[in-house]
Amino acid sequence: MKQFFMYLWNQSMARLVCLLAFMAPATSLQADDIYIWAEETGGNVDFYFRGSIDLTGFPAVGGASLAAYVNPLGGSYTNGGNPSVPGDSYLSVMAGTAAQKFGTGGGAASDSNTGDDFGFDGNTLVLPLGYTSGTLISGSMTFTGDTLASLGIDPTPKSFATTVGSNTIFLLTRPSNSILFAAEIAALERKIRKFSKRVRKAKKREQVAKVKRLSMKVKKLKKKRRALR
Repeated sequence: MKQFFMYLWNQSMARLVCLLAFMAPATSLQADDIYIWAEETGGNVDFYFRGSIDLTGFPAVGGASLAAYVNPLGGSYTNGGNPSVPGDSYLSVMAGTAAQKFGTGGGAASDSNTGDDFGFDGNTLVLPLGYTSGTLISGSMTFTGDTLASLGIDPTPKSFATTVGSNTIFLLTRPSNSILFAAEIAALERKIRKFSKRVRKAKKREQVAKVKRLSMKVKKLKKKRRALR
């Protein structure tokens, strides 16, 4: 039991560290880090990004319009805003498809998105129109009714460095608790069924004290199950 609660504590602390990275004020972020966070929430997959890029040494800027989609196999992540307003495009500053793969899924368009233009596709990095080096950017995308698995996303943490300067893009994922703790939830459900059956038998025998004791056990087990979902 002690090991079980230690496991929950470690998982909670890991999530807190990542959450703090996204909630950190702009002054605490380096000018060469972008964090992309993908998680399963409420039957959807939500992507968030936050950070900034140091443009020192970057080539001349071009223009490119972005869609809002991910292509794990193609090594592409783009959070496009208004397609009629192109972002700033920088060619040959990313390593390209092979180095940027983050799964086996093909392209999937998001159902909604917010925030700044940002993305990498092949050897190209796109930033908001008129982007100033080191300026904080952020945004999000939602894929309704999807999971990390259905999008073909490898949950292993990834990082992609630009070929110019020392910028790094970090991609982190978290599946839903029901997937993360599937074995623990299944074990709790077996115990709930077992003790619920004993409660029914005790009620038939009018064993009031036993019913009360077993019902409390079932209640505690259900509380633990809710905490894991």
